[in-house]
Amino acid sequence: MFGSFSQRRRQIQVNCPACGHEQTEPGLAVSSFCRSCGQHFRIEKGVAILPPGIRPSGIVPVSEPEETRSLGLAETIRARTGGSVPTSSADGEASGQTWLKGARDRRQETKREQSTATAGKKNRSKKGGKRDSQPAEPVAAAPSTAPAEDLAGPDADPLANLGKDAQPAEALKHGSMSAMLGGVIERLASGAGPETEESQTFRPKLPPGFQPVEPRRRGAAQTRPVRCFECNHLQLVPLVATSTQCARCSIYISLVDHVITGPWSQNIRTRGNVTVKRRGNVSGCDIACHNLEVEGKINASVDCSGDAVFRNSGRVMGSMHCRHLEVAKKCDVIFPQGVMTESADIEGTVLGNITCSGTIRIHKTGRVEGNATARSVDLKDGGVLSGRMSIQPNIDVTLPEKKGYLRDDD
Repeated sequence: MFGSFSQRRRQIQVNCPACGHEQTEPGLAVSSFCRSCGQHFRIEKGVAILPPGIRPSGIVPVSEPEETRSLGLAETIRARTGGSVPTSSADGEASGQTWLKGARDRRQETKREQSTATAGKKNRSKKGGKRDSQPAEPVAAAPSTAPAEDLAGPDADPLANLGKDAQPAEALKHGSMSAMLGGVIERLASGAGPETEESQTFRPKLPPGFQPVEPRRRGAAQTRPVRCFECNHLQLVPLVATSTQCARCSIYISLVDHVITGPWSQNIRTRGNVTVKRRGNVSGCDIACHNLEVEGKINASVDCSGDAVFRNSGRVMGSMHCRHLEVAKKCDVIFPQGVMTESADIEGTVLGNITCSGTIRIHKTGRVEGNATARSVDLKDGGVLSGRMSIQPNIDVTLPEKKGYLRDDD
């Protein structure tokens, strides 16, 4: 304890790495600033070092040479460029070309000197360092590799080949983001309304195997029919809606789905889907729904405006109306007051009368114990129909709208 306290109060002497100033710092210090020049430095093992990184150098004022201070503007330009300076603004263009020629002449002379030095080095390397009594032949200057416009005479126009390597806009935008989007950026930037013939013929390059997303067709059916609880009015509602209101009687209609996984004895009043799982047991209540799927037990009154699928035995109190009735194998469903549907597929046993505006299909494992009234009956081999069969081509099972309510179009 006392040792650490004494070390904490220990002082060390460090020298600034920038100016050499000596100053006192605490023994536990890791960095500090020079009290003479203000330079920041780190302290490692009692030695001051500069931190890593780029350090700015000193600023040195730059002034013009004394021989050019007394000269005028024209003499200064002539002394620096070695060219002629125009005396008036009328020949400014000729003066710009003269300065450009002087710069190109100096660059051309530098390239010739470099090529001559390179050729001399190659010649000395071939001789292998051997001295010859005969004087060496003068080395010819190697041909210059400068462009043709640099080797042109002084009278050539230096701006004649300006922009010869420029590429058209179509080549530059090939493969760009605008090309991927089919020229949308150009049309938005120009403010053009309808597409032109060029934009219609232009097709962007896409990666191999690219499958475009099919656009949603306008006018596609994104709604579903919903039947009112009170007046049986049928109206179209969006699929994403969770509730609605009857357009005829103004009653509130819920569109929430229900899943029953245990005992249930409360009334359900919705036009959403109701699913009874295997451990579900519905008894002594009224259920109004759109689609009904029964995998457990049911003994209730059902008002179904969609499909009714029974995968387990059950009993439906009252008269049931649905769009499609399906009874799975080894299932016994009892309808004491009958069932009205638009189509039916019977693979199990149905106890009750069936009224259908479409076709009743009784499969080989199906059995109907009651009267069957339909537009057509499809009885498979092995199927049983125990009751009276009546074929009526003009039968209608649509629920009529109740009187006492006014519609919007009345």
